[in-house]
Amino acid sequence: MDYVWNGRHYRRFTHTCARCARAFDSRGRTTRFCSAVCRNTGRSLARLDATDAPSITDVVWAAGIYEGEGHARRAGANGVTAMVSQRDPWILNQLRAWFGGSVRPDGTNFYKWQISGERARSFLLTVYVRLSPWRRLQARRALGWGNQT
Repeated sequence: MDYVWNGRHYRRFTHTCARCARAFDSRGRTTRFCSAVCRNTGRSLARLDATDAPSITDVVWAAGIYEGEGHARRAGANGVTAMVSQRDPWILNQLRAWFGGSVRPDGTNFYKWQISGERARSFLLTVYVRLSPWRRLQARRALGWGNQT
């Protein structure tokens, strides 16, 4: 166990951060990083990227699925989230392959495909012209465009 002078008193430090190599007191927790910044730095979000390019038919099909089962909402000041829920994860895995995001069980008998941020903006703008007036209004609100038509 090491003790380090921090300017006011000696402080006990028991671990070294795996990212920045700074000594830190874990306070009994089992962690490798001194902060959330070090934990998330360099973390790849490639697992959320799309793996296939959708054709025009695929975009129309995705717009139909979103029209029937999906919704979009604002997430914070500038964030956007789009989701689709289904019992069959195959449909959601197709959406994930074409547009990115993640597919997870939601705790009931349903699965949920969710995208957020720039991926959600891109998805909503791609399917926008194929949506009903109500879904277009929902997309405009989620994108922060207000109520204009």
